[in-house]
Amino acid sequence: RMSAAATSSAAPPPSRAGPAEPEPTDGGLAESGDVGEMALRAAHRTIAKHQADGVNAFHARRFREAHEAFERMRDVARGAGLGKEEGQAHRLIGNTLDKLDAPEKDVEEAYKRALTIAHQQDDMELSFNT
Repeated sequence: RMSAAATSSAAPPPSRAGPAEPEPTDGGLAESGDVGEMALRAAHRTIAKHQADGVNAFHARRFREAHEAFERMRDVARGAGLGKEEGQAHRLIGNTLDKLDAPEKDVEEAYKRALTIAHQQDDMELSFNT
C-alpha cells in the first residue's frame, strides 16, 4: 500500500500521459447517461428555439423564414430521435407550405408525415391538430 505522500504527488511521472481515470463502478453508464441527458436537454432547447423563431416569423407573415425555422426544428428533432417533436415540425411545415402556395402534393406530404409520426408515437394531440 502506498503512503499518503506517494499518492498525493503533484505531477504524474513523465512516462504517463495524464492522471488515470477512475474505474467506473457501473460500466460507464452513469457518465454516458449524463452526457446523453445533457444532449437531450440541448436538443429540446434548440428545437424550442427553432419553433419559437418559426412561430414568430409565421405570425409576422414571413413564411419563407418560418419554413426554414421549422425545417431546422425537424432536422434537430430527427437527429435526436424525438419523434413527437419531429411530427410537430412536419405539421408546422405543412401549415407554412400552405401559406407559401406550395404545390398541394408538398403540403399533403408534410401533413402525411406528421400523421404517420403521430400514429407511431401514439400522439393523439398531434393527430387531432393535423
